[in-house]
Amino acid sequence: MMAYQTGIAHVNDTELSYDVGGSGHPLTLIHGMLVDRRSWDDQFDVFARQYQVVRYDMRGWGDSLQEQAEPPFSPRQDLLKLLDSLNIQKTYLLGLSGGGQIALDFTLEHPHTVDALILVASGLSGVPMPLTETVQAFVGQYYGALHRCLAGVLQKTFRVMCFE
Repeated sequence: MMAYQTGIAHVNDTELSYDVGGSGHPLTLIHGMLVDRRSWDDQFDVFARQYQVVRYDMRGWGDSLQEQAEPPFSPRQDLLKLLDSLNIQKTYLLGLSGGGQIALDFTLEHPHTVDALILVASGLSGVPMPLTETVQAFVGQYYGALHRCLAGVLQKTFRVMCFE
């Protein structure tokens, strides 16, 4: 595993955790929703052989902060300020899923900052994603499992609080 720098960037009244490794032209990796920067573990070292790779946890994911009563924010502005804090004026952007949507919107807002845009299974802002039967079944299973887990935790907590 290649050595890399881990840090926390203080941007837009929050803290974003990030890793930087390698040298060359910057390549910024934006994770998908429901995951964090670790989702790039398998690719990070490979890309760092040729690029200065930046991966970060978006606000509220992984090790980045999520404020309790958060005012509206822009993940695109968070990315811009992160790049500024790392002294990166131009980068290649690679976004996965919801991270791809952010990468595309960022590129439209800040075209002077992006040298290349790579989208993987990305959606488009303003265009609802159709839920296929397979996706609906997965979401139902996910929320069903989450509900069962939370119900178990609440039941155990209640039992401990009231009977022990």
